Amino acid sequence: MKKRLKMKIAKKYRGELVWAIYYGQLDKVKRLIRLGIDVNESDEDGRTAIHWATQEGELEIIHLLLSIGADIDVKDENGFSPLYQASADGNIQVVNYLLKNGADIEIKSNDDTTALIIASCYGHIETVKLLIERSADIMAKTDDGHTALSLAKEYGNEEVAIFLKEQKNLLSK
Repeated sequence: MKKRLKMKIAKKYRGELVWAIYYGQLDKVKRLIRLGIDVNESDEDGRTAIHWATQEGELEIIHLLLSIGADIDVKDENGFSPLYQASADGNIQVVNYLLKNGADIEIKSNDDTTALIIASCYGHIETVKLLIERSADIMAKTDDGHTALSLAKEYGNEEVAIFLKEQKNLLSK
């Protein structure tokens, strides 16, 4: 009986939770949590509340979700974690917050792309610098053998490519 009630609540309020996160309505998110919504329940794309909060850059909501047990390294159907999402978006504040709260810096998507690799693809130099500073593996490779450096070059992100090449040279000394 209790399980069925929880499922009804989750189904009824799931969309409301996503919209509350989308609009940054912290109080509404808190209310929905008090009603019993499971913040680790995923939608049809495997995304959970923390994915949505990360996408929207809602640090207070991310903090709330983590404080009640949201999985910081949860992956969606593509293997994208919250850290991957924040790195792809170049949201350095969220990347930093997730790392400070224990996100796995080397977690990989389904095609073995890391946060460093995706940030390099999109040319997010400050995010790349932060990830390197936090010891991201500069030599990590995607499933087809690309590194952050090779993809930065391929996508024309010269500043990122120069920085990564300098870092790689420092490692080989």
